[in-house]
Amino acid sequence: MSYAPIAFFVYNRPWHTQQTVTALLANPEAAKTPLYIFSDAAKTENEVPAVAQVRTFLREITDFQSVTIIEREENLGLARSIIDGVTFVCDKHEQVIVLEDDLVTSPYFLKYMNDGLEKYKDEQQVISIHGYVYPIEETLPETFFLKGADCWGWATWQRGWQLFEANGQKLLDELEQRKLTYQFDFDGSYPYTKMLKNQIAGKNNSWAIRWYASAFLHNKLTLYPGRSLVHNIGMDGSGAHCAATDDFHSTLASQPIVIGNNEIAEKQSDRLAIVNFHKRTHPTLLARAIRKARLILGGAAKAYVLKQQYAPDFFGLWLNPFYHSRAGLRATIQETAGQLNGRLLDIGCGRKPYRELFATREYVGLEIDSPENRANKQADFFYDGTTFPFPDDSFDSALCNQVLEHVFTPAQFLSEIHRVLKPNGLLLLTVPFVWDEHEQPWDYARYSSFGLKSLLENNSFEVIDHHKINADVRVLFQLLNAYLFKVLWTKSKVLNLMICIIIMSPSNILGAVLHKLLPANADLYLDQAVLVRKL
Repeated sequence: MSYAPIAFFVYNRPWHTQQTVTALLANPEAAKTPLYIFSDAAKTENEVPAVAQVRTFLREITDFQSVTIIEREENLGLARSIIDGVTFVCDKHEQVIVLEDDLVTSPYFLKYMNDGLEKYKDEQQVISIHGYVYPIEETLPETFFLKGADCWGWATWQRGWQLFEANGQKLLDELEQRKLTYQFDFDGSYPYTKMLKNQIAGKNNSWAIRWYASAFLHNKLTLYPGRSLVHNIGMDGSGAHCAATDDFHSTLASQPIVIGNNEIAEKQSDRLAIVNFHKRTHPTLLARAIRKARLILGGAAKAYVLKQQYAPDFFGLWLNPFYHSRAGLRATIQETAGQLNGRLLDIGCGRKPYRELFATREYVGLEIDSPENRANKQADFFYDGTTFPFPDDSFDSALCNQVLEHVFTPAQFLSEIHRVLKPNGLLLLTVPFVWDEHEQPWDYARYSSFGLKSLLENNSFEVIDHHKINADVRVLFQLLNAYLFKVLWTKSKVLNLMICIIIMSPSNILGAVLHKLLPANADLYLDQAVLVRKL
């Protein structure tokens, strides 16, 4: 099997580019795949440093079959760059996989793309293979066809790309002449025709709308996966053509997509699923007005409830089933945060719930590499579960909050933290002591205060401060709520809120009252926090 080359288009986003390349390298097929990188030149003087930073990173890329970097000497813009680059690679290899610098892929992306290219290479009706699919509520088949073409992680053959028509006016004239604009707009659910008109008027420079229209007018089909193999991390407002939104957030497929013997035709049920998605995310003017009113009225309340999960105040007694644990952890971290300075590494950062407590020069989040973490966590870097992607002595301080219990080889893990910390660097580490099994099956250990101190000292850390959190009757009430959470929690956010307010809050309140009246017990506690120094 001949592996299709990748045409990768980058500009001025170093972090996004790095995430895209790192995800691609997690595909086993990367080592057999030629990579062509098209780096556009800076449009303004202000963008020169970011473009230079991207190009520095590009020159360090290895582990593909080959890496060819085309550094543009003048700014082409995304449309010209892609049209020129795809044409170049197709002329050379007769097929191409196309990615932009903000598309994080599943480890099964390249297998799916190559399988699709191989299976349908002689099917004239099929113009392209696509890796992304919208977060559809309806159940989709493993793969399916839609009329047209798409732009978030796609592949085609030279025969398909030869149908691309760059003249937007010509495409619009034919759509209107054949009275196809309603169908082109997915039965009026999305304004693709307006997008094409804006391209013609110079209000956007979209190559993608012309690619879609070209395929649509030739009655060609694109293969889609039923589970997305692409996650767009550029919907954060950093891109030139994408506003910040999470409407298109799809969880990456954690298993390979199997391409079966589908009928090569667009099925009405699959098309309807896309239409329904567009109607939900692009409602009518009246529906938008109602939705906006609900957001204004309910947005503040929703944000407040979410804040209560990691920063609970008095009302968290009614809103957070883990009130005592989360309140105790936050208070302890806040007390210690002032001692951590410089460049800080948050190991197992999740969504960085404690970022605001630190006044460090730089706050870097690290997570273990997985499709789920890439899609759902706010990490700046990912690692393979063994080696952190940083040189020795990179950080002044580190935070590791409720992570160590999920590490099967704690000595090796602590040695990595020790390696990346500068001499005398500080680490704030928290771990649970009395808690149920969670995040199964990756819950491996509980540490007593003596065991934790010994583990840290054996790995060349000096214990500066050791604090037991909630070492009193609150342990009992928190465990009761942990039990109720496991047996009563539902998929309904509204019902869960009612359960918390009516059933769990009495336990939170009793714990808050009784711990003032009853003596502490230093031998029974929820969590512990340890501040240590690298020796």
